[in-house]
Amino acid sequence: MDLQDRRSFLRLSGTMAATAAVASACSDLAPELGRRDAPKPEKVRIGLLLFQKGVFKILGDDQRAGWNLYLHLSGGLLGGREVEVVESEEALDPETSIRNVKKLIEQEAVHALVGVTFSSNLIPIMPVCQQAKVPLISPYASTLQAQGKEYIWRTCALSGYDGYAIAEYVSQKHQGEGVYLLASDYAAGWDEIVGFKKRFTGKIAGEEYVPFPDTQDYGPFLRRIKESGAAAVFSFLPADLAVTFIKQFDKAGLHGKVALYGAEGMTELPFLEQEKDSATNLMDAFYYSEGLDNAANRKFVSEYAVAAGVRPYVLPMVAYDAAAVLDKAIAGVRGDPTPDGVERRIREVGLIESPRGRWQFGKNRAPLQHYYLRQVQRDGDVLANVVLQELGVVGDLPLAPAKAPHSQDS
Repeated sequence: MDLQDRRSFLRLSGTMAATAAVASACSDLAPELGRRDAPKPEKVRIGLLLFQKGVFKILGDDQRAGWNLYLHLSGGLLGGREVEVVESEEALDPETSIRNVKKLIEQEAVHALVGVTFSSNLIPIMPVCQQAKVPLISPYASTLQAQGKEYIWRTCALSGYDGYAIAEYVSQKHQGEGVYLLASDYAAGWDEIVGFKKRFTGKIAGEEYVPFPDTQDYGPFLRRIKESGAAAVFSFLPADLAVTFIKQFDKAGLHGKVALYGAEGMTELPFLEQEKDSATNLMDAFYYSEGLDNAANRKFVSEYAVAAGVRPYVLPMVAYDAAAVLDKAIAGVRGDPTPDGVERRIREVGLIESPRGRWQFGKNRAPLQHYYLRQVQRDGDVLANVVLQELGVVGDLPLAPAKAPHSQDS
């Protein structure tokens, strides 16, 4: 293993061994810690900022489902305290998202915030939380511009890490062949290309950025991919945009002729259910698969299937883990909760028992975690992201936030 964080991996492995007895007492992420018989302390107020309407509503619904599952398993408690959840809307318009965050902080007096799906919202929201000194745990917005920022935490990964983690595999698989780079034209897309290029040692056949979030016709991009003679494409387009691209990639006759690699969960459920066989054989590097065989994941998958009626995927999982982080942090707060008190305790949470495997926050306030090479394959009657091999632990990479590619030197 020659990933950047070999030393971090060794530290994490040693910590896991040293704390196994403690961790087992907190296993499965269901906080059945005997706290319910204690006198009830002051309630904790959590603001939830997620999409509630529009094309990305499904992203908000699924994060909410993961969050609610954790609260269900915890008896409605976080850190032994009753929880009052105040919901507000994340919107594609950042100004609307900012106004709603300010309302949660100033009018609802929340102790912490959970939410924000897109980096285009996270970037302008960060200074609002920092000025108010209210911690934000973002389950999925992952721009490198937020790494190491006070009061800003992520339970996903940082953009660029998926690309970095898979770049060595793609380099070896396509030695002497061209690889085309394609991503949505916003911070997360820029970061993924930067992460991939940081470690890629092969030939780049082309590099393009797709207007976000309005592109529906990928024909011009697909024609240029064909004309480039590329043997493979490394891509990142989020949510329904990925569905449209993968279907059109197949319809253009590229499926099976040009290898397709993705980033940031382009084939996660429920997108895979829409992509269907058009997504078969697509590969990516990711930190979660519903098929991971560990006790915490087996419990999470079975409980989520009962609660939601479907298989889980990364979005409910990272929201579930956001609740786990707050549960552990709030348990350490003494006296009445305050946003600053919650922030201090988040810094001290240590190892988190997660469906993805054990992880902990790195110095950039995002997980130091295992990555897996996955491929879309048939698993009985359904398509699944099947884990082919472990790629090691990735975290705290020396990746600088990407600038808009239009301003970069060629």
